[in-house]
Amino acid sequence: MTLVRLPVSLLAFGHVWGWGAGGWSFRIIMMVFWFALVVLVVNLLVRAFSHGGTAGTPGGFLESKESPLDIARRRFAAGAITKEQLEDIEDTLKGG
Repeated sequence: MTLVRLPVSLLAFGHVWGWGAGGWSFRIIMMVFWFALVVLVVNLLVRAFSHGGTAGTPGGFLESKESPLDIARRRFAAGAITKEQLEDIEDTLKGG
C-alpha cells in the first residue's frame, strides 16, 4: 500500500481539512450574516402583519388614545368596577 505524501505547507495550515486561509472566520461571519438576515425578515413580517391599533408600533402598548378617565368610565359601563370605585378614580384624576 502506497501512502500519498502531501506537501508540508498544506498540512501545516490545515488546507486539507478546509480550515485554512480564514475558513473558520469566514464561516462565523456568514453565520452572523444569516442570523441577522433571519431576524430582520421576522421583524419585518411581524410589523407587516400586526393587527391594527397601537400594539404594532414601537412603544404601542404604552400609548393609548383613551384618557384614563375614559377607560374608567368604560370599565364602569361594562360592570368591571362599582360606582364608588369610579367616583374614587374621578376624584383622584381630577386632583381632589
